Amino acid sequence: MKDLLILTFFSVILWSCESVNEKQTKSAYFDFELEIDTVQVDSKGVILMAGAYMDNPAISYDKTVFYNFDDDSFVLEIIDLENYKLDQKVNFQKEGPNGLGSNQVRSLKIFPNGNIGIEDFESFKIFDLQGNQLNNVNFNEDWIKGDLTASERFEFASVNKDGSLITGMHFGTDNFKPLMFLLNVEEKNAERILLPEFDKLKRYKIVFRRNGGYLTDHHERVQFGFKRDSIIISNSAFNDVYIYNENTNKLKYRTFDHKLIPEGKEKAYKNSSESREEVVEIIYSINEEVRFSEFFWDESNMKFYRFTNEAVYDDKRENSTYKVSMLVYDEYLELIGEKELMMFNNYANPLFVKGGKVHFHLNIEDELGFIRIGLKN
Repeated sequence: MKDLLILTFFSVILWSCESVNEKQTKSAYFDFELEIDTVQVDSKGVILMAGAYMDNPAISYDKTVFYNFDDDSFVLEIIDLENYKLDQKVNFQKEGPNGLGSNQVRSLKIFPNGNIGIEDFESFKIFDLQGNQLNNVNFNEDWIKGDLTASERFEFASVNKDGSLITGMHFGTDNFKPLMFLLNVEEKNAERILLPEFDKLKRYKIVFRRNGGYLTDHHERVQFGFKRDSIIISNSAFNDVYIYNENTNKLKYRTFDHKLIPEGKEKAYKNSSESREEVVEIIYSINEEVRFSEFFWDESNMKFYRFTNEAVYDDKRENSTYKVSMLVYDEYLELIGEKELMMFNNYANPLFVKGGKVHFHLNIEDELGFIRIGLKN
């Protein structure tokens, strides 16, 4: 396959890891080995902004196409994952009846029929691949906002495969509430469900103030994943999860006992400051503690994966590396394995699983590439 460039992972200068044999001794529950390689996308001589950085990545339901929306140019980059090459670029409008209406795109969703969901801070819009707007859910509508104050709003997290159910969390400038929203788009009904065990996330909401008022903040993410008739609700600070059954409307809480990897953040932090330097230092400290990804489902091996990272800074906070670890769960979300993986010089979040391999973003001299990690059979 001429468009496929496989590099041995020892040759990649952007990251490094300990020997496989050394890592095997640290496995828990079951001894699993990993296959790690990298692949570079054939850009056909065209500049791909996804090579340098990922603005808004997404994957098709059949895992054959990868997308990245470039905020600066309003261009959707479409990558053929069967051959790892650029397929096409699609231009979107900012203004007008088919316009995005915002230059702050936050996330991208691809539906099974090929339509594209684009979310900004205030709405979730659905477009076809020609850039025509098909639907628009404005988060400021009364049925969503309800009794929220001017300093509160709905914060989008995810959407189901037909766009009929949108999930998200409460956001407040000066407060944190572990309040989940389920938005039924067709019936225009907003259900709010309290997640009391996630109340501890308020410890990591750090508000930067100016003249006593809110300027911006750092807060941990609550992540939603749809799996059959359930929604897996996790967070980036701790290993615990809620599982919401859409058929029974019941909520189940789960925690996991780790043997190798920290189960969550432990330090206490000052929650607000008017000093930029102090806020930055607090965020550095938060990043040094464990941070959890969402859950990734591997259909090939019938397993869930989750990844953690911990930042390691030099004395001057000028350079950092990231210790990355992997958690493996069976199809019933029972934790069955942990492994410390490697040190990333430039950490990128895992993006998707295809063919039994988790794909991480890799910048190869500003060309798009992926680090691929999978269980060795």
